[in-house]
Amino acid sequence: MSAVMGLLAGEESDGSRSGRGGLIGRMILVGVVGALAAVIVGALSLVSQASYNSALGEVSAVRKAAISSSMMGRQGADVRGFQFAYAWDVERAGAAVTFAGNQANDQGYRAAAEKLQGTMSAMPLDVLTAQEKTTFEAARAAWTEFFAVNDRATAAYKEDVAARTAAANSMIAGPAAAAYTQAQQATTQLNGSVNSRVATIQSGADGAASLARILQIVTILLALIAITALTITTVRKVRGEVGAMEDALTALAEGDLTHDPQVDGDDEIGRMGRSLRAALERLRGLVQGVATASGAVSAAGEQLSSQSSRAGANTDRTSAQFDRASSDAEDVSRNIQTVAAGTEEMTASI
Repeated sequence: MSAVMGLLAGEESDGSRSGRGGLIGRMILVGVVGALAAVIVGALSLVSQASYNSALGEVSAVRKAAISSSMMGRQGADVRGFQFAYAWDVERAGAAVTFAGNQANDQGYRAAAEKLQGTMSAMPLDVLTAQEKTTFEAARAAWTEFFAVNDRATAAYKEDVAARTAAANSMIAGPAAAAYTQAQQATTQLNGSVNSRVATIQSGADGAASLARILQIVTILLALIAITALTITTVRKVRGEVGAMEDALTALAEGDLTHDPQVDGDDEIGRMGRSLRAALERLRGLVQGVATASGAVSAAGEQLSSQSSRAGANTDRTSAQFDRASSDAEDVSRNIQTVAAGTEEMTASI
């Protein structure tokens, strides 16, 4: 019994176990593929988010310049409108009333001019391109000329002389109008350039984010395909090998030692299959040895039985010979008795 257990417990050498991942290796590979995909997706997310945040920061900074340029245009229009309004007040009510300090149009002009100058001072020049800076400086120079012309016109209005009023009107309608037109044209050009850059940067950021999302989806799909392929391959291989092992063990349980498991491979099931084949081979050798010994014992028993039969026949022949000898002895005894009786009779007759 111990010999049979030893045969069944036969194992392959340690060399066949070393350096092989087997089923565990496949499972680890599936996990590695999933982890690698997660790392790639995470890295893409971080990179795209960082790029998008950087683009948003740039968009925010450039958008401030766009807002400032847009405000320059609106505030410049207010300045020009209030200038026309207070010039009309001079014509209608006179310079003394117009510049008394409590007239809405004069106050509106000064407030609008102050806002415009504040907006130009707050322009974020560091986000402007060289061309945009040149355009902005042209707009600011035009407004500087506009305000200088307005100061001269105001001074002429305050003289409250018809000729000077006419000269002031000419200043507002001529040099001031030209400066205003130059300033607004430059402001419009600046605003268009800055807004175009904002749209370009935003589009680039959106494109980069879309590309990152596509790469993430592709990475996930490739990882799913790889994991699915590895899983299907592993399941098919394991199912086939386990089925072969089951068939061999079922045959062994039914007493069939000729059914070797058709399992090859370097994984755990392959090694078990080779071990089972080795155990079956040893069992077949053991059974063959037992069968050979049984045949020898059977032949010896048949020989002993034959010899016993021959000895019985000899005994029967000897017994028959003894019986014949006994019968002959009895005949001799009877003859002797007959002779003795005849002798007695002869003696008596004498």
